[in-house]
Amino acid sequence: VVGRHSRGLRIAGLTVVNPACWMVVIGGCRDVDLSDLRLLGAGYTTDGVDVVGSSQVRVQDVFCIGGDDCLVVKAFAGYDGLAGPSG
Repeated sequence: VVGRHSRGLRIAGLTVVNPACWMVVIGGCRDVDLSDLRLLGAGYTTDGVDVVGSSQVRVQDVFCIGGDDCLVVKAFAGYDGLAGPSG
């Protein structure tokens, strides 16, 4: 699930099971609410939530099991998070 260059984004009530890569990526966004998420991954690069180059992001009521990080915050200016975990 990717939020890209958005304002006022809301993602709620979502379940992700066994993704190939990052589960939720918020890239270049502002004023984001993530809530009531169930993120279940086992692969090596299955981050739960990756917040990349975004601001005013609220994460609440998230259950995460992943093969890597459950919550990652990256401050890459101009990066939208779509290149994936290698870059």
